[in-house]
Amino acid sequence: AVVSTQSTGVSTQSTGGAAPEGLYQMPPGAMLYDGAVLHMRTSGGGYLAGPQTVPAKGKETEWEVHNAGFMVFAFKNPTNGQFLTVKGKNIGLGGQDDNANFQVKFNPNGTVSFISAVCDGINLGGADNEMFLEMA
Repeated sequence: AVVSTQSTGVSTQSTGGAAPEGLYQMPPGAMLYDGAVLHMRTSGGGYLAGPQTVPAKGKETEWEVHNAGFMVFAFKNPTNGQFLTVKGKNIGLGGQDDNANFQVKFNPNGTVSFISAVCDGINLGGADNEMFLEMA
């Protein structure tokens, strides 16, 4: 029993490095509340700035959370007032309508994915859709 406890502890330590430098990381669900302002870091390492990602945080990577239903959110940039939205088969910027609603999926690795509530197969971040949330 002692051996298995020790090996479990080692295994947990080596795989659970979601928080950088051992800092406490807020669980993503705790950051998704109406009015919260977040940065979304993609699995590719960039920050979501509408249809594209950029290497560093800035005003264009700030997203204010708007609760749009159970586990459904819209994201507005406080600087330009535009929402992340689905345009055709792509992510773009626009007004707050059904195309701006995204359902959250909590992934086992501590990331979240945002899946369009109206367009099948469209995610924020495209192929890099597993994102880490950071408070702005």
